[in-house]
Amino acid sequence: MENNISAFADHCCGCGACAASCPKKAIEMKPNAQGFLFPTLREDLCVNCGLCVKACSFQITDPCTDSPLQTFATKHKDSKTRGASRSGGIFTAVSDWIFRRGGAVYGCMMQDCKTAVHSRATTPEERNAFRGSKYIQSQTGDIYAQVARDVKDGLWVLFTGTPCQIHAVRTFCKNTDTSKLVCMDVVCHGVPSPKVWGDYMDHLEKQASKKIVSVDFRDKQKFGWASHRETVVFTDGTDYSGTDFRKLFYDHYLIRESCFSCPYKSLHRVGDFSIADCWGITDAYPDFDDNKGVSLVLVNTDLAKSIYSDLTELDTIEVDIQKLMQPCLEKNWPIPSDYSEFWAYYQKHSFQKVLDKYVYHKPEGFQGFKEKLLGIPRAVLNKIRK
Repeated sequence: MENNISAFADHCCGCGACAASCPKKAIEMKPNAQGFLFPTLREDLCVNCGLCVKACSFQITDPCTDSPLQTFATKHKDSKTRGASRSGGIFTAVSDWIFRRGGAVYGCMMQDCKTAVHSRATTPEERNAFRGSKYIQSQTGDIYAQVARDVKDGLWVLFTGTPCQIHAVRTFCKNTDTSKLVCMDVVCHGVPSPKVWGDYMDHLEKQASKKIVSVDFRDKQKFGWASHRETVVFTDGTDYSGTDFRKLFYDHYLIRESCFSCPYKSLHRVGDFSIADCWGITDAYPDFDDNKGVSLVLVNTDLAKSIYSDLTELDTIEVDIQKLMQPCLEKNWPIPSDYSEFWAYYQKHSFQKVLDKYVYHKPEGFQGFKEKLLGIPRAVLNKIRK
């Protein structure tokens, strides 16, 4: 069998480690029909060195830590910082620790409101673009090589991302002294399709006849931490908040297929830190919750333990992880029985029809045709019929 990534391309998490590791630049990450990036091999350039296979985040042996050394519920003491963060502000606190040592921080940011990319920051102002959740898979490009250069130069580095991306960067830096490389994995639900998010943005712009200038996948400022509503802001300052994308995401239609067999959904983590929304805090530790955001922090290594003990800007309590367990820390989600049916429908119909069928559950067939033709809601039609 050829010793290259083509043998595993069908079962791919899209982390991009294979392309980044190829010395001949024989691998390019290209989107499939669902918008997920997959490796495409240039066989004329490939020398079958096997480095791409060794870098693959899904061809793992034992990359993960043992169970967490400590688990905390935490929130930043600065209200503005916590307000700008998705949950409690732990990422800001650790990244500030890195900046105080002249280091670099890597995280995910939105580009043109439709695309998520990994980028590098050396100041808090640059870092702030990484705060908040992005519910689409990010593009990594040459980010692993940038991390490796920083680590080789002796900088403190914080790299944040999904567990498969964390494994990728660790693999990429394995021949370097990584004592100053701090990895923070997010407890990942599964990565949604960037194409669907882009199509959703196009749909909203078409409806409003205005361009979108900013997005918030979970608008904590308007609706509180416990809510999940996506908000977009248009060029004229008006906004729209909804749950259409959230509904498709939580029904698991938008998740990359390989995420249903992810090897990282357990308490055996790949990062020094693992972070998540601290769901369940209201019942388990009610005095610590104010609906402004609390982070669940898994401290997995001695390096993370040392850093965490130095973070004086946090209000924190040590917690029992068993009282705050989340499904993504235990097992994979089952793939929806109509997953393939959804994507077949998606490829053939407008975004509005996809919403009608899978979000609003509007009727199809002749009844739906009458509604569309006459512009009369179904309830009104029923009254007329009676």
